[in-house]
Amino acid sequence: MITPGPQDWPAPDPGVLDEAMRQLKAEHDKIIGVQRRMKEMSATAASRDRAVSVTVDGRGEVAQVSFTGNKYRSMPPAELGKVVTETIAEARRQVFEQLGGVMGPMLPPGIDVRAALTGDLDLTAVVDDLVGGFEFFTTTGKDESNGLRH
Repeated sequence: MITPGPQDWPAPDPGVLDEAMRQLKAEHDKIIGVQRRMKEMSATAASRDRAVSVTVDGRGEVAQVSFTGNKYRSMPPAELGKVVTETIAEARRQVFEQLGGVMGPMLPPGIDVRAALTGDLDLTAVVDDLVGGFEFFTTTGKDESNGLRH
């Protein structure tokens, strides 16, 4: 059996290609907008006693740590470390919440934005879910319509 090649495919409809390119450009513009907003985003959190405040950028990276008053000077090192760590975590939570509002609509349903941003997202499960939607692939990876291996 001779396997058909690209030369045997029907000519694409120019209107379909134009629409696909328009949609691709629109998605590209959305991504650029999200990247711009991420660069502009930040969040600031303060410790319960207001002795420490932390600002993080749109990626959740610490941009600034500030100490208010003198209370931090009398704190045992372990306690001060705990307060700083908790305050960083709160600032990151806030910025990830903001990012979720911006990025969430762009992601497939069911994707946890925070998990995606922190590297905790199970990408294998995401890919399995996406590929599982293509019914013409079997578990062997064979396209039943023409016998080609993928």
